[in-house]
Amino acid sequence: MPVRKLNPVTPGQRHKIAPDYSDITTNVPEKSLTERITRTGGRNSSGKMTMRYIGGGHRKYTA
Repeated sequence: MPVRKLNPVTPGQRHKIAPDYSDITTNVPEKSLTERITRTGGRNSSGKMTMRYIGGGHRKYTA
């Protein structure tokens, strides 16, 4: 397993090395494990706003 050397931002990190998990991890999650979190955005079945302060934002997924 490769290791990565950290940049010495603080004195405690001057000689610190950390494991590199690039060989056992991927950049994208497993498709079968992801599922969209369904939210109404404060709207009822006819699409009208019924709750204040809820809504907007980016779509959220479970990872």
